Amino acid sequence: MSVQEFFLHNGQTFQKVNFNLPLLYDVCIYEVVRVIDGVILFVEDHVDRLFASLDKKGIVHLLDKKNVIDELYRVVRLNQDVEGNIRYDVYISNGQVQRWVYYVPHVYPPQALYQQGVKLVTLKAERAEPSVKMFHGSLRKQVEELMQKTHAYEVILVDTNGRITEGSKSNMFFIQQDKVYTAPDEMVLAGITRKKVIEVINQLAIPIVFEPIPYAHLRQYESAFLTGTSPKVLPIRKIDEVVYSVNHPFLLQIMQHFDELIANYIKSHKLHSAANDTNY
Repeated sequence: MSVQEFFLHNGQTFQKVNFNLPLLYDVCIYEVVRVIDGVILFVEDHVDRLFASLDKKGIVHLLDKKNVIDELYRVVRLNQDVEGNIRYDVYISNGQVQRWVYYVPHVYPPQALYQQGVKLVTLKAERAEPSVKMFHGSLRKQVEELMQKTHAYEVILVDTNGRITEGSKSNMFFIQQDKVYTAPDEMVLAGITRKKVIEVINQLAIPIVFEPIPYAHLRQYESAFLTGTSPKVLPIRKIDEVVYSVNHPFLLQIMQHFDELIANYIKSHKLHSAANDTNY
């Protein structure tokens, strides 16, 4: 069998040849996690956010956090610990809950982009419930079309008040005068990578300001970066026509310390996950 061959549906194992996600449903709440060296990165935080999203939508379910983590690791082990991204979907239709756990295609930035930075473009759009990790098909289509047209790495959403909130699948940070700026939690989907990066910023004793970034003020910032499950901490070279430094000392420190955080997490959890493995 090839890697990424198996998935789970409502706790049962199937081969990918039988993979068909629901086409009709009321809502889909999901999480995407990253697998490195057989370890699911920050899995506890991802599962906490999954349950928070379900609670915010008032969805009645019988899920258990430990069982969700177990299902995620079952998919990792069934697929020979292959590195990549796994998606955990909770589909709700007519009050019925379905669970799907499966590897999804991923694109990790090449090392050159961490040195050169990436190009971003903006889109006047916002998600109705930014704090809930929920699939929005129409917004996703707009984003994909704009990325294809502009060859941008990511699309930044600008709300009706002309403020930058977040990327289509990432969080945004800006640096100016020895401070880091990012939108308040309530205005964005508070990504797990974002959460960990904020912890790193606090450990480095770098002042952080939680306020939305006016699009009209983009040129005032010296440097910028995005965060996400796949890109980790990625420098931004350009937003529309505004160019940023990709070598700001704060940015380089944050990148280095976040990579160290990941390495330490993997080291500590490899022993834990091995001790708790069962024969899947």
